[in-house]
Amino acid sequence: MRKHLGTVLAVAGMIAAPAIAQAQARGATAMASHGKEFGVDIGVGYVSPSGGQSSFGLTAPFGDIRIGFPSTGSMSFEGRFSGSFASGGGTFITFDPGVNLMFGMGHATSYNDNKYFTVGADVNIISQSPSGGTSTSGAVFTINGGVGTRMPWGTAAKRAELFVSYSLKNTTLGVPNTFGIGARLGLSFWH
Repeated sequence: MRKHLGTVLAVAGMIAAPAIAQAQARGATAMASHGKEFGVDIGVGYVSPSGGQSSFGLTAPFGDIRIGFPSTGSMSFEGRFSGSFASGGGTFITFDPGVNLMFGMGHATSYNDNKYFTVGADVNIISQSPSGGTSTSGAVFTINGGVGTRMPWGTAAKRAELFVSYSLKNTTLGVPNTFGIGARLGLSFWH
């Protein structure tokens, strides 16, 4: 009985394999055929600088913008950038461009319904001019990684991502090595 059951399962697997492969290819092609993914996120996170005070924060909805470039394979890339401007007691400007590689996990049913993991790097360009102080500028390099999912919402997608990051110190700016952990929630649209 076991011998026959094993044979039946092996034959069923050989028959189903081409159909499964075609379905995966259609899902990947559907993702790539929808052009670029545009998205905006809000994020919440906890940062812990070495030798400094840890903090919890929320990013503004206009502060985190994404442009993704889907491909027919499981790997694609995404450009991300954010910026901020603050005045009062001086002027503080940041511009933070970065790039992430996205790796699909499991079977993607469509361009707006899949799970992924991501790794990337960014450079936070900072200019600070405190009142009565010396103006300084420089860059802080960060590496990051995360896991996330896209969930259909009409022709768009809701997107959720958990991430970790590590920023290198910059002594000129007085920025220490910093570890961060958090979550992003956002919307994605295709064009």
